[in-house]
Amino acid sequence: MSLWGMKDSKTVSATSIAIATNGTVTGVDTTFESQLAVGDFIFVDSKHFVVTAVASDTSATVDVADNAASVAEVSATGSFVVSEKPMYVKYASGESVAEIYGADPTEAGVTSGLAHAGWVKRTVGTNGRANRVHFETLVASGSITGDAEDTILPDS
Repeated sequence: MSLWGMKDSKTVSATSIAIATNGTVTGVDTTFESQLAVGDFIFVDSKHFVVTAVASDTSATVDVADNAASVAEVSATGSFVVSEKPMYVKYASGESVAEIYGADPTEAGVTSGLAHAGWVKRTVGTNGRANRVHFETLVASGSITGDAEDTILPDS
């Protein structure tokens, strides 16, 4: 397993997934064994999870990935995103997985304050730096593919 991948949004054939409080992920019309890997992140129902095991084509296990004390149950849904964010951010003290983005060269070229394509951390200032946005490049790479969102990092 590598420390990070190159996909901000990874295609998974599941039509829906559900997550139980014990971290078991079940999917409908899935091929988890060939499309999901340990270390991948799943964003569903405004929550971030990291894949810890892939048991079969329809079953995997996750852990919380964003400062939650335990895995929250997620009912079957058709709306989720899988990405290959840097795995170490899940274990870094105080890091928010929610503010880590895969920026392709186009997004880096049009986003103010973003110096390089790759995996970037976005921080919004507080107090005397209120509303000032700062980007930190965690992994420089011009090979990021997929596009998980267009609000923070627009394409044009």
